Amino acid sequence: MIKTFGLDMTRISKVETWRDFDEEFTRKVHPKWPSTAQYYYEASCLQKVKDIKVPTLVLHSKDDPIVPIDCLPIDECEANRNIITAVTDRGGHVCYFMGLNGE
Repeated sequence: MIKTFGLDMTRISKVETWRDFDEEFTRKVHPKWPSTAQYYYEASCLQKVKDIKVPTLVLHSKDDPIVPIDCLPIDECEANRNIITAVTDRGGHVCYFMGLNGE
């Protein structure tokens, strides 16, 4: 038996943004978050960046279609002497989210 979590597959198939997807799917499958904003806050690294104590490379691309560059807490990363931040123009999301022919 397939558990549907009360999902409306018609609505899910019509979402246009990641936020809409998280509203229609993620929060229903993982209902511990009272709002999408709370889910984003708890999933974010923002409140943890200041506590990084080992040398860490943060690598992000400006064209990442899954985690937009605005989500990268650049100022907070640069404020931590244990973090090196590298931002590239291209690279996608772990370089696999590029289409069937790899372009």
